[in-house]
Amino acid sequence: MEKGFSKTIAYALFIAGMISNTIGLVVDFLYGCSNWLSLLNLTSTAVSLLLILVPGIFAFKKGYYLGYSKYAVLITAWFSFPIILLTSPDGVFLMYVCLLGPAFGLLATNRRFITSGIITVFIFDAILILKVIFNIQVDTEYLKKNLFHLLGSLTATYLFSLYATAYSTKRFFETIKNLEFKSSTDALTGALNRNSLTPEELKDSGILMIDIDHFKMINDTYGHLNGDKSLQFLVSTLKSNIRKNDRVIRFGGEEFIVIVKNIQSLKQLHSMAEHLRKIIEKESKISKDLAGPFTISIGCHLYRNDLDLNNNIRIVDAAMYNAKKAGRNRVWP
Repeated sequence: MEKGFSKTIAYALFIAGMISNTIGLVVDFLYGCSNWLSLLNLTSTAVSLLLILVPGIFAFKKGYYLGYSKYAVLITAWFSFPIILLTSPDGVFLMYVCLLGPAFGLLATNRRFITSGIITVFIFDAILILKVIFNIQVDTEYLKKNLFHLLGSLTATYLFSLYATAYSTKRFFETIKNLEFKSSTDALTGALNRNSLTPEELKDSGILMIDIDHFKMINDTYGHLNGDKSLQFLVSTLKSNIRKNDRVIRFGGEEFIVIVKNIQSLKQLHSMAEHLRKIIEKESKISKDLAGPFTISIGCHLYRNDLDLNNNIRIVDAAMYNAKKAGRNRVWP
């Protein structure tokens, strides 16, 4: 979606730049190079046209849509606006400044655009000084004939200003979402971490406390990296065999909690736990990613709303230890 949007904006800027510059060239040619200003504008328009056309063809072949959009706006600003300021009244100058300000401000996350914005401001100031020193008068007729070219430049800049706003806002919310994900996710296994374990999340749910049997032996025998692979395998297999609304949480070390939503009875919860136990035992034997097979012990508990979170966790934790005391590789009760 983002690439398609960038592509659309890039093509829009390309077309707008080509049309406005082409018409600008035609108008300049028909109007005639009667003075140095019109000759300067004719040259600037021709250069701008080439700088929009040639890199545009290359960018579209390579798929550099966002980069080209930024480039096209800078070319528009640098090659069109100085001439506009030289041949336009101060009111038009202020209008461009009002539109350019937000455009460069929104692009300020890129250091090159900060530099370009500062340089452009200096150019504006220099042009105003030139207008005063040389008493440059507005050529109203010339301005009217070049209206389409000027509006094309203005539209291109304003269009990208809106795009920059949308793009920056989207990236901002993506960053927030990414930070939220990292703060609630275990980096090693991809399971949720204990911050996700809340009474609201557990209400009216079943809880499975899962512990890898003899995990210390796995680390001592095969090494900690292979122990990590066992943890990752466990989480991946659990996620693949639970329902979409259920959650896998890393409680600590080799202990994990599975929150089972909309469970009706302890018998139903036990049946699901037994299914997961058998799958882990079977799949770990045939997995090529593991140094060796392993089993799990599981404790079951239906969340009680009359108890707080810690007491509910103590109950299911005790059930898991009862499964270990009973011989491991089993479900309790």
